[in-house]
Amino acid sequence: MNFQLRLPKKVRSALSGLVIGSAGILPGISGASLTVLFGVHEDITALLADPIHRFRQFIQQHFLFVLGLIIGFIGTSIILTGIFFTHTAIFLTLFSGFIVGTLPSIYRRAAKSGIHRRELLSFFFFTAIMVALAIFNYMSKGSRTEGLHFAMPNTENRGVITFSPQWFFSGAILGCGSLLPGISASFFLMYLDWFAPLLSAVASLRFLPLAQTALGFTITILTLSRVTNWLYRRFNSITSFAVLGCTLGSFALIIPLLPPLTIPMIIFFIVGFSTSFFIGTRNK
Repeated sequence: MNFQLRLPKKVRSALSGLVIGSAGILPGISGASLTVLFGVHEDITALLADPIHRFRQFIQQHFLFVLGLIIGFIGTSIILTGIFFTHTAIFLTLFSGFIVGTLPSIYRRAAKSGIHRRELLSFFFFTAIMVALAIFNYMSKGSRTEGLHFAMPNTENRGVITFSPQWFFSGAILGCGSLLPGISASFFLMYLDWFAPLLSAVASLRFLPLAQTALGFTITILTLSRVTNWLYRRFNSITSFAVLGCTLGSFALIIPLLPPLTIPMIIFFIVGFSTSFFIGTRNK
């Protein structure tokens, strides 16, 4: 089911881009799921299948959508840069709610063709990988909780030209999140401690880091889009259960970072859960 706002087409297109762009930088929300929700997934898939011949047509039809996408991504980054570093615990709880709220819709999609041994093996294998990463991360850092107090990235030398694989792979991770409904790329960036630098780079419009990130994103999209579509066509349930395992297992990454729950944290968790759960119920 596509979610269509009862607004003029141009306004709806711009707002859809704004929401999806914002979701691209919010950990816990899948931008790919939102493209399905707002009815642009098929056009984006067609663009990825033949970008050379379809790019001009896509821009002509969806210019306001692309504009909203850019504004949403940059605007949300600026907002998060201002408040994320001082209210980290609450935001981690909000993002956790986003993640948990996506699980029912991912499960419904995965279980459409039934649940068999291969699906269960796929689910448990990818869940185990994410849990293992969480355990490794916790053991390497001990009982420290620096993750709750992300430092504002240093911007004194942001004019210096630097090349780093971190930016390229950040874009690659964002590309994977754009292809796989249910996967939050930003959450994995947070786990790698790349989320805060990316926020700072986007908010301050640092050209070179963003160019490297865009390159990683573009290459990933162009090389993996057909592979992803092929996996969903040939092994839909197995792939969906793998995504479910990754999503559920990724929740283990954030548990060691959470302090004792407070009432505001619980409220934000409920808000996050309700938002992504609503998106899932509309996206059937």
